Amino acid sequence: MKTKTTYYKIGQSLPPRHWYQRRVGWFGKSMVAVMALVVIGGGAYGKFMLHEESKVRASQSSRLEKLNKTTPVLSSSNENIIDVQFVLDRWAKERSGETWSVSARSIDGAKFQAQINGDKSYESVTAGQLLLTLPLFSQIPAEQHKGIQLSSGKKMEACVNLMIRLGDTDCGNQVAGYIDFRKVDGVLQKNGIKKTSFTGTKARTTADDMAAFMAVLQGGVLQKNAQDVVLKSLREQRIRSGIPAACPGCVIANEASESSSVHDVAIIQYNGGSYVLSIFTKDGSLADIAELSGRIQQKIIDTAAH
Repeated sequence: MKTKTTYYKIGQSLPPRHWYQRRVGWFGKSMVAVMALVVIGGGAYGKFMLHEESKVRASQSSRLEKLNKTTPVLSSSNENIIDVQFVLDRWAKERSGETWSVSARSIDGAKFQAQINGDKSYESVTAGQLLLTLPLFSQIPAEQHKGIQLSSGKKMEACVNLMIRLGDTDCGNQVAGYIDFRKVDGVLQKNGIKKTSFTGTKARTTADDMAAFMAVLQGGVLQKNAQDVVLKSLREQRIRSGIPAACPGCVIANEASESSSVHDVAIIQYNGGSYVLSIFTKDGSLADIAELSGRIQQKIIDTAAH
């Protein structure tokens, strides 16, 4: 394609040039230079920021990975938020002529752990029957209980409910016949129940051991279906005049007895948390246990409210 040539006469003014053909002058050149520097600098800054952001994300990812791998630390007694020990010490002072053993520890919510005479031993058939559910369900899964018929004609499933809910000793003895007692101590020790011994289904146990049992029961030591069986029976416990009477609005799974050593052990779920409470006495009544339980619950409520 040929270029068209235009001729102008001498003295004839030239047509105006387009803006991009005009000279920019010193000011224009300066502006162009500044804009070029901005573009170059902006690109370098952008690359720097992307690099820094990448480093920050890598650091955050590393910290998150470390947190996820960190083993949770269990709360110690030095981290008590609620001074339940004060309540127990005051009770022991008021009842100085009586024999009381109490063990209390939080599961969820505000932290506390307290006891008086927690390692003193007491003899109990009903507490022993409850403790035997640990080796029972570890040896015979809950789903098999419906198919096992005992000498009384009852299914094992029904007898387990009766021995927990009503303290039925006949059912307790029949169920115990299916337990390998050579393995009982090992199962209990493994779950922090260290000072309990058995003579048949009768146990010599402590407030601390019963609190430990209730804590691992709530914590899921049993398979889910076995845990549901035991907790359901405890929530339907016939004796509710002790710990449950102290907190009508709570969900309470308990085992109680009014035999030679009166006791009540329970998992208490209140609005804000849960805890286990184990009370044994040789001189008090279930009404006294209810009074002490009420004081403990009130201390928890008062402290949590602040």
